Amino acid sequence: MRLSWRQSSRSQDRFEKEIAQHYQRRVLAGVVVSTGPCPDEDFLRLLAKRSKRLELTGPKVDHAASCPLCMKRLLALRQEYHQRCRMWIVAGMIAGILLVGVAALVIIWH
Repeated sequence: MRLSWRQSSRSQDRFEKEIAQHYQRRVLAGVVVSTGPCPDEDFLRLLAKRSKRLELTGPKVDHAASCPLCMKRLLALRQEYHQRCRMWIVAGMIAGILLVGVAALVIIWH
């Protein structure tokens, strides 16, 4: 969440992160009241991935941002998504290293 259009400073980024964490703690503690029904799992998965197919305004997003159950699930889905991304990055790096190694062996043997 950017509070301005200008290039942000580290202190501003830290401030925005602290505000977001404070709000998140309030939601998880049940202090913030949510309205409407909980969105389905597919919607929460798209929201966790920050999909460009989603509008970040609307009742489903508002509910997910203020419901303790949805917030817990959203945080778990985000963690799963980031772990999966890291796994693919590591797998890609290993494949690249193997490819370079095989190419080097082919060059050496010829």
